[in-house]
Amino acid sequence: MKRKQIIAVALLSLATGMSAQQKADIQQIRKWYNETKNKIANNQKQRAQIPLICTVLENNAYNAQGAYHMKQQFWHNFEDTDTRKGLEMVILNSNQNFYAEYLYHKGKLVFAFFKDYLNEFRFYFKNGVLIKEVKGNKVGEGMFTITSKEVKRKASIYMQQYLSDFGTTND
Repeated sequence: MKRKQIIAVALLSLATGMSAQQKADIQQIRKWYNETKNKIANNQKQRAQIPLICTVLENNAYNAQGAYHMKQQFWHNFEDTDTRKGLEMVILNSNQNFYAEYLYHKGKLVFAFFKDYLNEFRFYFKNGVLIKEVKGNKVGEGMFTITSKEVKRKASIYMQQYLSDFGTTND
């Protein structure tokens, strides 16, 4: 009987420890997110490109009212000499129908946020592994659903697009 109690206490302690570590990781990601969003807001308010530079790509720019109009903003820190680590955030916006953010820290995806007219999704990552997923209440009724695997695939595509269009591969 004592052995089962010891194992139960050990498992509970392990689960509690992982939960505390997960909370600490999520708090750190939120801190990076807030710092990056503040830098972006300051850049937009001051119209200065310090310390972040924004490169904007627009698809279907001449038909701004169309459903397929997509604006991509690549926010990168030009002070970081390693181009891969310079990308901080990619923001996608499609005429208020769709909005997404990919937050990178030192070249790694750490957070992704998606919103359409009904749904919101949040994904938190550490070392390429999903640590928390939050889905809105009306999943399936909006324009899309998305999985963490798809988030990672798209984040990798945006990183490669950034590296090929705006920097070097630093291999």
